[in-house]
Amino acid sequence: MNECMTCRSHPTRVPFGMEMRKTYTEICMNPNTANFCYNVYHYFLGGNRRNLNMRRMNVFLANVPMGSSSWNVAHFFQMFEHGHPVRFDYGPLNNLRKYGRLTPPIYDASHINCTDMAFIYLTNDYFNSMDNINKLKSKLKVKLIDDYLVPDSSWGHMDLVWSKHSGHLVNKRILDILARYH
Repeated sequence: MNECMTCRSHPTRVPFGMEMRKTYTEICMNPNTANFCYNVYHYFLGGNRRNLNMRRMNVFLANVPMGSSSWNVAHFFQMFEHGHPVRFDYGPLNNLRKYGRLTPPIYDASHINCTDMAFIYLTNDYFNSMDNINKLKSKLKVKLIDDYLVPDSSWGHMDLVWSKHSGHLVNKRILDILARYH
């Protein structure tokens, strides 16, 4: 069955239930299989081993997809399938009920009017390519309060949170942005 079709029909079904998390934790705690855990991490999220505290790999993988919901994961797969940012795809019949059309509408970034946006991004992010970031920035009609490319091309998506260096390369930047509003 099409992966996105499954996401549309059952968006609460993601492959990271409690049993899977428990299995990852047990496998990743074992020094003989920790490399396997890193390979799983790298395959899905990219990045570089030198950025991670490998002794924490079991904790990292046991908390995937932290900071998100199964609906967000489903929506991400749908946008990947559609090839551009669209609203949630409920299937033709439900789209017709919800949106008045068979397909979900495309998000139009030119309508974003928030003036308190900052972009922090990477050159090597599996989920946010530089091409897509540049397309989005070109469509915005508002000025960003910060536009920051992390200066380490080896970083992958989760290095923004899990890297040993995220404190000084990302978190400090975020705190500086927030301090402007204090």
